[in-house]
Amino acid sequence: MRGKLLLFLCSFLFPFQVLAYDFEINGIFYNKKFEGVEVTCQFKNEGNQSTYSGYVVIPDTVVYEGKRYPVTSIDNYAFYNCGALDSIFIPNTVVNIGYDAFRKCINLVSVILPKRIKEISMFCFENCSKLSSVIIPNGVSRICHNAFWGCINLQEIEIPSSVKVIESDAFKICGLISIEIPDSIVCINESTFAFCESLISVKIPPSVTKICKNAFHNCSSLSYLYVQIQNPKSCNVENAFSYSMYESSYLNRIKLCVSHGNSEVFKETLPWKKCKEIEEFDYDEFNAFISPKIVKQKKNRTRSAKLQFKRQ
Repeated sequence: MRGKLLLFLCSFLFPFQVLAYDFEINGIFYNKKFEGVEVTCQFKNEGNQSTYSGYVVIPDTVVYEGKRYPVTSIDNYAFYNCGALDSIFIPNTVVNIGYDAFRKCINLVSVILPKRIKEISMFCFENCSKLSSVIIPNGVSRICHNAFWGCINLQEIEIPSSVKVIESDAFKICGLISIEIPDSIVCINESTFAFCESLISVKIPPSVTKICKNAFHNCSSLSYLYVQIQNPKSCNVENAFSYSMYESSYLNRIKLCVSHGNSEVFKETLPWKKCKEIEEFDYDEFNAFISPKIVKQKKNRTRSAKLQFKRQ
């Protein structure tokens, strides 16, 4: 009786690690699926998924029990909390990457996403604090919520024109310095770029008809907006540039850049008329104007990071 009681108590104090995979080859764990195999983690317990380290190369096919299978997906939580993972190769046979797949991979630096995926799943790279380079292939149509939340070293990213939806909080608390929203986007969702405190420049395409609440909340360095919307009265802006509970908008600190011939209508339309100044540019003129400012901001970020490292 005493032995049974001890075993019962141990199950709570030291929970059993439940295997999450069907087979393992060269240190990578896999599950068999109908269409192929997926890369997974070693254990189902959320806190135990840190068995991968260094540079991981996922093959495009594996042989198991005499049969060759294509590697077609990466499971939910597959690399969750892998603090020792610094780089990864993902083959183009992979068509799906699950939610939380690389969440909390705090030493992961760069990722080239496979060409056939259609979305970047929710929480996929959340809190990958050293992630500085991501290549999103043309063909991705959705960036799900919290996908890059907390990627504080991600200074730039190119969003392809295939992306139709960027969900809320997707780039919240990122290190982005500038962002160009593609003209496939109709709505900038709530808190998409909130707390991106290094962000100095945003380009908003003519396709956008709605900018939701807190979309750019507390972007304290934001100084330049290039808005290509032709009729600002047709765009619903819901307190997107809020700053704090004491300051409802920081547009009075921003230089608004608009297409030639559009400045007067912006000067008559809320919230845009609150901007510090409104000036007309074409696309190339704005790029020439903003480029040196982006370079300067990158240098400032690098300098600040070095100073912080020395203090540590």
